Amino acid sequence: MRDFVREHLAVSEARIVRPPGHAEILNDICLFAHFDVGDRVDPYVLSYLRALHDAGFSIVFVTACAISAEDEKRVREFCCDVIRRANSGLDFGSWSDAFQLYRNRFKGRLLLANDSVYGPMGNLKEILSRLTAEKSDFYGLVECNKIALHLQSWFLLFEPHVIASNTFHDILSQDFGKMSKIDVVRNGEVGLTQKLQAAGFHHRAMVTFSNGHPLGRIAFNPMHVLWREMLEKERVPFVKVEVLRDRLSRRQRETAIQYFFPEWKLMINKHIKRMILKPISSTGNEEKKPFLHNFKLLIYLASTRLIYTLFHYNMRLAANLLSLVLRWLHHFMRGGGSVRCKRIFIRRNEFKIF
Repeated sequence: MRDFVREHLAVSEARIVRPPGHAEILNDICLFAHFDVGDRVDPYVLSYLRALHDAGFSIVFVTACAISAEDEKRVREFCCDVIRRANSGLDFGSWSDAFQLYRNRFKGRLLLANDSVYGPMGNLKEILSRLTAEKSDFYGLVECNKIALHLQSWFLLFEPHVIASNTFHDILSQDFGKMSKIDVVRNGEVGLTQKLQAAGFHHRAMVTFSNGHPLGRIAFNPMHVLWREMLEKERVPFVKVEVLRDRLSRRQRETAIQYFFPEWKLMINKHIKRMILKPISSTGNEEKKPFLHNFKLLIYLASTRLIYTLFHYNMRLAANLLSLVLRWLHHFMRGGGSVRCKRIFIRRNEFKIF
């Protein structure tokens, strides 16, 4: 065992602090990336770890902050190993470091997960059974077409033959610590799906907007724009922390929590209150968005949600409505762009229209 640690610790010993001992791996494993601005392991994270443990995963908990010995003790109730590392490379930096340590110990499937979501709401075993009902090489809960078509990285499941491939090893061997955030997204989240597909592997998503869906023409994040529909209609058992924390007013947030997760109300509210009191980043000179920008964003969000809803009842009507919305937006915002390919950037490049 010491030889194993000595051999694999060399790849990133400057960034990883190893705990005493090194747990054996059991079948399916989850590499769980964690970061908290207050150096804590919040109760919602422990709840997620418990669900993963009950679903049969051996969990390697990778934290990029200085959690207390008490929090580590709580984590170890559900995890077979805890890795402390420097805060660099975002989640892919954490997954990469853990993968280098455990790459020769995988016996079953690999799950990449993180603490950017509240959930799961419901039985995780049933969710996994639904996700893997149709066999594929790797899986994700939600597909996204921002930048390029890819599976969102907050929940990714890989079969053993994918984990053993050179392509997968090459992707997770990148030095994410030297990349900017957008480069981590391009080379990690987006690149993972794109490169595995190019290598001949196939993926399956529980929620997809490809294959002729009208919203497939719009590059957007479903977990941000259609979070209600993801919970209600698509039965995605997670909601992004960012949505409840940053994208809803206090009244909207309280209504959403009471309606969708009443049993999580106290836990979520405590976490959000702590995050708002101590924001992750603040430059102090954020510009206030002009009225026209906010108006366009409101129209776009409403149109996207309406098209999604209509699609469940009448695909042709949804497609026609999408065409009208695109024409209206092009006319409303024209100037300085191509007629054939008009790109609209609003709210930190979140939406793009072709």
